[in-house]
Amino acid sequence: MLHAANAAARLLRTMGSGPRLRILCTLLQSERSSGDIARELGMREPAASQQLALLRAEGLVDARRDGQRIIYRIANPVIERLIGVLHESFCAAVPQR
Repeated sequence: MLHAANAAARLLRTMGSGPRLRILCTLLQSERSSGDIARELGMREPAASQQLALLRAEGLVDARRDGQRIIYRIANPVIERLIGVLHESFCAAVPQR
């Protein structure tokens, strides 16, 4: 149980950053390149790439090469479920203007 609790805490710390959480929400919709993510979220591409590198190092996202681009996707179904619950709880509950 101690190991599982520590692993969960590490996962939540990694997800607990606004930019990283927005990236994961974006990747929940579909896989994307760092440039696509940066444009969609209004970030600079180096900042998006830095956050993606951390998410990849922690095992939250996977990457594949498509020509010269690196395409990112959520790494496992646990992350998808967690992001889905957060989306339902916070984003879907906010009325659209």
